[in-house]
Amino acid sequence: MVTTSTAQPQQGPKPRRRGGQIPKWFHLITGGLSSLVPGVAARLFAFLFTRPPRHKLPKHERAWLLQATATPVKLASGEVVPLYQWRGSPAPFGVRDEAPLPTVLLVHGFGSRAGQLGSFAAPLGRCGLSGGGL
Repeated sequence: MVTTSTAQPQQGPKPRRRGGQIPKWFHLITGGLSSLVPGVAARLFAFLFTRPPRHKLPKHERAWLLQATATPVKLASGEVVPLYQWRGSPAPFGVRDEAPLPTVLLVHGFGSRAGQLGSFAAPLGRCGLSGGGL
């Protein structure tokens, strides 16, 4: 016995534009600017592409950062950035065991944050390692 269905396949919701996609109008304007005034376009692109996008800190990243110890590190440029260190277990009452552990340095990419590296800390801690993130 053969049965046929007249049901139409369901379409999912329309895909929403993600934050990383560049709108078409931007391509048109920057293309025209590059043709007319290349020096200005080059400075504009250098400005835009050397600034990472800003995002709101999600609750789970905030929780990871609160479990870490932040130590200020001074860079060669004079800027001070926090170095977050996660150890094997949460610190009871804010007191951490200062015994040295082998450390894995976790470095995030452009436009990312150290809080996003927190999910790597728990597996490192179970292996007897300390995770540090910039």
